[in-house]
Amino acid sequence: MSHATVALTPATSALMSSIGTAAAASAGGLLLAAGAIAAAKRLRCEYESAKIEFDERCKQDEIAFQQ
Repeated sequence: MSHATVALTPATSALMSSIGTAAAASAGGLLLAAGAIAAAKRLRCEYESAKIEFDERCKQDEIAFQQ
């Protein structure tokens, strides 16, 4: 084994460790972002449903007032 290989081994280990840590952090960030997107979609769906129900009730109230 040459001296250059021996000298690079700790540096390579540190680099690989850093890359692994960054990859794990990125994966965690992606999961967090995916969860936030799913929550936003769910809230949007709930909002749209509530808006439709509200609009229907308003129409029914208008019909009732006209009679």
